[in-house]
Amino acid sequence: MPPTAVESPAPEEEESDQETSETPEAQPSPTEVAGVFMDGEKNYETTGTIRSVEAEDGTYLRFEEFETTNGPDLFVYLTKPGQETTEGVSLGALRGNIGNQNYLIPEDVNLEEYNTVVIWCRAFSATFGTGELTESSE
Repeated sequence: MPPTAVESPAPEEEESDQETSETPEAQPSPTEVAGVFMDGEKNYETTGTIRSVEAEDGTYLRFEEFETTNGPDLFVYLTKPGQETTEGVSLGALRGNIGNQNYLIPEDVNLEEYNTVVIWCRAFSATFGTGELTESSE
């Protein structure tokens, strides 16, 4: 988890109505998303879950119980529907092919638009796995 991860929203203070100069409700909270990884093309296998995690320094995508076929030059991308992987937003190199991991999402990326996570092998121009993000009910 990011060192400053927030697992659940802080309880609202009902008694502090006097402080009207600060309105935390004025800023919309980012939408929480979640998804499940699916296998990529050919015989590339990928499993695990994806969820967004809010932290003080931004929003992260967290891969849990993650495992993918090992390969060279693997990267994590966010793409819009119908968009080629390389036209999407790169979140950087895959940190490992097994285990939980976190990827910081750039502030200007809207997860309602960029709703597909792709594990992409640059060397083979191949999709090792994908995950569709949907709004989480948590």
